Amino acid sequence: MTSCAGAPGLQVVGRGEAVASALTRIPHRGIILRVHTLTYKVPGVSCAHCQSAITAEVSEVAGVASVAVDLDRKLVTVTGDPLDEAAIVAAIDEAGYDVEA
Repeated sequence: MTSCAGAPGLQVVGRGEAVASALTRIPHRGIILRVHTLTYKVPGVSCAHCQSAITAEVSEVAGVASVAVDLDRKLVTVTGDPLDEAAIVAAIDEAGYDVEA
């Protein structure tokens, strides 16, 4: 486990995907929110349809707060808490795309 140089308090762990965990304070409410981010390499994404299909499927997974698909870098970034990696990979598969190991 190593710290992210650009973001104090973030740590990167994981097997091939980048996994970051951070505590974020929402000042006006005094709430501490724990947010996890998982990023997956998905080589088959290339268009708005790909983006829409993956976003729709992954958004249905419990705990997912947001999904971002970067078509240029072929990355799917998911944030939320808690995140179930197996369910997210299954959702990407259900959308018709493979996650690169």
